[in-house]
Amino acid sequence: MYLVFFALLLGILFFLSRSLSKLISRILIHFFHSHHVVIYTLSFIFLPGVVVHEFSHLLIANMLFVATGEVEFFPEIQGNQVKMGSVAIAKTDPLRRFLIGVAPLIGGLGILLLSFAYLRASSLSWQSVLLLYIVFQVGNTMFSSSKDMEGAAGFVIGTCLVGIILQILGVPLVAWLFTFFQNPLLTSLFDSINIYLFLALGLDIFLVLLLEGVMRLSQKR
Repeated sequence: MYLVFFALLLGILFFLSRSLSKLISRILIHFFHSHHVVIYTLSFIFLPGVVVHEFSHLLIANMLFVATGEVEFFPEIQGNQVKMGSVAIAKTDPLRRFLIGVAPLIGGLGILLLSFAYLRASSLSWQSVLLLYIVFQVGNTMFSSSKDMEGAAGFVIGTCLVGIILQILGVPLVAWLFTFFQNPLLTSLFDSINIYLFLALGLDIFLVLLLEGVMRLSQKR
């Protein structure tokens, strides 16, 4: 159940983070009437998270001995799309490409765990404010883009097919996985992650409601 809850929270946070970015863009367009202002303001707001995102790709790629090239942390306008950051990654096998693609998610969750371990405070303090800022940054920038996940679908489908074949051949793969995910340490780890994702979700909901209120007030004037 903790894995189902994890996937559910992650999915809701993904769509909510997109909604928050679009809402911030709408407010900026409403006040400044400039797409360039929107792009560069969003880049400034989410810059720390973008740096962590791209550095995660870079770090995992180098750990897996995959060649990397130019790293960009600032926005680049490409036609009708905006690229907030990028890391040039050489072509590699599906497994390593998949691991490099999901690196920001793994790195983001790791940062959340470390932040809560060292910055948790029982009352309002600079630690709690910094913790909320980290949750905001990580929670809204740790998701991989479609470009990051190129080839991931093929890897996932291939892995599932291999698993099905092994199960048919009599390898008790499902039983092994069930036993593995019942490990108390793993259960405790995901319970903590789910709490932190729930906080990130609550923070985004609060910001969306706040900004929606600001947008409605500004439209009435």
